[in-house]
Amino acid sequence: MKKILLTLAALTICAAAHARIPNLSVEQFFTDEYRDMPNVEMTRISTDDTWYRRIQVENNNALAKKIQQAIDRDRAHATSVTERYNTDETRVILVIKSNHGDVTVGYTLDKEDNDVSLFISGKPAAFK
Repeated sequence: MKKILLTLAALTICAAAHARIPNLSVEQFFTDEYRDMPNVEMTRISTDDTWYRRIQVENNNALAKKIQQAIDRDRAHATSVTERYNTDETRVILVIKSNHGDVTVGYTLDKEDNDVSLFISGKPAAFK
């Protein structure tokens, strides 16, 4: 019985060691559906060492609100949160750890225009 319990414990630890980051809510905004929207600019960079996505949204309050809600959901997975507020803008940086590397999510809201910038970045292995 002890061998079975030890084996199960070892398997659980091995599975955790290969854990992927949780499915992030912000990942949905880097698809072709959003790329082709009016007032949206998207950047995608993929190299052997870097996986980077950025979306900038202007004059689209509904999409800006959806992005804010996704940031709020992903905050629950963050091991580090940096926030900066002033009269002109809000900035939030989330660091989400996986066993394959950190993922950084950044969000900026221009309060005057309600324009939003969102990025997600990390090593490619962290997203697999």
